[in-house]
Amino acid sequence: MVGGDPGLVIEYLAEPPYPGIGPGELLERNAVGTIVPEVNSDGDRTGDLVHRICRDPSTYTINQNENLRKDGSRPFITWTNRAIVGEDGTPLGILCVGNDITRLRDAEEENHRLYAELEERVRQRTEDLRLANSELESFTYTVSHDLRSPLRAIYGYTYILLQEHQSDLSGLAQRYLDLISQNARRMARLIDDLLNFSRTGRQALNLHELEPSVLVIEVIDDLSGEQRDRQVEITIGDLPPCRADPAMLKQVYSNLIGNALKFTRTRETARIEIGSLDDGEEVVYYVRDNGVGFDQRYAHTLLQVFHRLHDTREYEGTGVGLAIVQRITERHGGRVGVESVPDRGTTFYFKLSPDDGNGTEHLG
Repeated sequence: MVGGDPGLVIEYLAEPPYPGIGPGELLERNAVGTIVPEVNSDGDRTGDLVHRICRDPSTYTINQNENLRKDGSRPFITWTNRAIVGEDGTPLGILCVGNDITRLRDAEEENHRLYAELEERVRQRTEDLRLANSELESFTYTVSHDLRSPLRAIYGYTYILLQEHQSDLSGLAQRYLDLISQNARRMARLIDDLLNFSRTGRQALNLHELEPSVLVIEVIDDLSGEQRDRQVEITIGDLPPCRADPAMLKQVYSNLIGNALKFTRTRETARIEIGSLDDGEEVVYYVRDNGVGFDQRYAHTLLQVFHRLHDTREYEGTGVGLAIVQRITERHGGRVGVESVPDRGTTFYFKLSPDDGNGTEHLG
């Protein structure tokens, strides 16, 4: 580009970069209005930029701006500019090499649009989740209050009938009332377990560095009533420190050890082992028993809510305890696994380290 204002007149273009424009149409033409719009899409005067480049190309070694094609479309070009001077230092022109980055900018704008759309979706989903949690809180209150009241009434009236009107009742009627009372108590336990299951999904984690063995000893003491009049041998092995929510981890051990005590009742001597496995990369904790066990083929259903593998007439329970164990471990970035053989016992494994896996599987 040469002339009194070297940036305004196109003197030579070896290969016209714009489709439909030949060299003869560009020579001696003003750059502004020919290959550069007078005003770009943002309302800025592009000619001012051209003048600044011509006056001091060293300041604009690289620039980007809208350009013009013969068909009126506006590609976006990134330019590399270099001053051309004679042997005596006299300015002769400016060498400008352009690269069409229209598609790249379009892709960037599309990415920005998609990102903004994603942010809006996340915001909306967060609000939906907040509303859902609020509704769940309301439901939890209803369950804990409105359902407990009639259950207390059912249990209370059956108690009165059995205690104060026993002489007026036949043996069969007393048996029926006793069954009503048992089912009312079971419903109350089910409500407690469901509320506990709900809380484990909403309660904030309170992570601490802790010693699992301390929690295990507390749990065994809490479950001392389950060991009364039984021969129970409990072995506590090495339990390395971990980072976890103390209350939630205690709930995990309480459910697993309680399960082990329940399903070893038929054993002359119940043996329960609590320990860990460490392969140098991760620690896997376990609770093992010599109880009745179950068919390993059904292991994938065991950690689901309300799924049971044993008759409630033999082993009480609501089918929620192990689902709570899984939810707690998943919230800690871990997972649960189980191994069992009918009549030869069961081992539950769990880990508390980040992992992409989930579900019921062998972790040992």
